[in-house]
Amino acid sequence: MKGALAITTHLLLLILIVSQMRIDKIVFVFWVSCLLFSCGRKETKERMKTYADAEKEFVESLTRTDSITVVEMSQRCMDSLKARNVEAALEMLYVMKGGVVMKLTGEDAEELRRHFSTFPVMDYRLEHFTFSTQGCNDLKYKIEFAKKDINGNVPAMAFMFNPVKIDGNWYLCIKGQNQFSKDMLHPRAVNSPAPGEVKLLR
Repeated sequence: MKGALAITTHLLLLILIVSQMRIDKIVFVFWVSCLLFSCGRKETKERMKTYADAEKEFVESLTRTDSITVVEMSQRCMDSLKARNVEAALEMLYVMKGGVVMKLTGEDAEELRRHFSTFPVMDYRLEHFTFSTQGCNDLKYKIEFAKKDINGNVPAMAFMFNPVKIDGNWYLCIKGQNQFSKDMLHPRAVNSPAPGEVKLLR
């Protein structure tokens, strides 16, 4: 009788120990799951910064001075082109390639010389400008490149700059054909990933 009672007692203790081990294991697994879920949420939140987020952040950081600065920069360039001083205008210009802003290359400068030789700036007017992100902004001009025809129409074309702000300074870049613009039929989706930081080639 005593032996049976001892065996029963041992079995109960064993069951209790096993049960306790299972509970500890469940608690541990639950704790690890919560930790991973929390880290996952944090990483997802960091990864999910969108183009719309970047645009809002950048635009809200600007002041009236930024608008005045980019317009004055572009008008100085256009005035030089109108005065047929193409070389002075080219000295003011930059290009952005692969997220890096740099002075015009020899090839870039020659292409623009040919462009303004074919389409000289007889007169110009500012169409509009909009800010989006550090490296993607629109500053659009309408350029008149010939005198009025017999019907009174003036041959004109659009020309767009892409002002880029780096370390508090603006750089007057040429808007490339492969760069996004709000004038595009299908501009960049607001929920697309935020663009990376633009740097200056020194």
